[in-house]
Amino acid sequence: MTCLPCKRIPSKILGIIIIFFIGFALATAYMLNDYHATLMKDRQAKTQQLVENATNLVNYYYEKFQKDELSEDQAKHYALAAIKQISLEQESYYWVMDTVPAMVMHPVQPSMDGMKLGDYIGPDGRKLFHEMVAIAKNQGTGFVHYQWTKPGTPPGTLFPKVSYIKMFKPWSWIVGAGVYVDDVNAAYWNAVYITVGLFIACMMFILALAMTVSESLKKS
Repeated sequence: MTCLPCKRIPSKILGIIIIFFIGFALATAYMLNDYHATLMKDRQAKTQQLVENATNLVNYYYEKFQKDELSEDQAKHYALAAIKQISLEQESYYWVMDTVPAMVMHPVQPSMDGMKLGDYIGPDGRKLFHEMVAIAKNQGTGFVHYQWTKPGTPPGTLFPKVSYIKMFKPWSWIVGAGVYVDDVNAAYWNAVYITVGLFIACMMFILALAMTVSESLKKS
């Protein structure tokens, strides 16, 4: 489709305008990608800090066991109880699994406690817990991106989620916490829509200005 207003603009001016818009579009795309990356990094940092706090708590009770202040069973019991309690006091929750893999403690779905997870397939069709064990054994810590259901939403509806996991070697525990990131994506696309609208408005204004200048030059 031919741009009718463009025919009224001298080719040299039009070329400058096109170069300007291409540069503007590339710069805007870069800034939007950087914005999304920053939002995701902030969310990952929050999740990582949650898990670091939880593993510090586990280590506290482990040291109690090491000092013979508690039996190992008591230390594990108190550690899990403490993690479960802080899970109930905040929006995000922790879980603890082992390398079998089996669930040691899940505060939201206690029916999973003790459940073997080797054959468990997540809502997005992945053997997620095997992936977590592999990361924990090979790296010690790491992020896992996946799709998961969200409480209060229709069954089968999946949302993007990111979890951070960390191995606690003395007990072969893997401590994890996850947060949903659909709001991050929503914020990103909202910024995209606003930027595109501004881009179109700017383009129309500059084209109109260029046509006005071109008509003035023709008359002079």
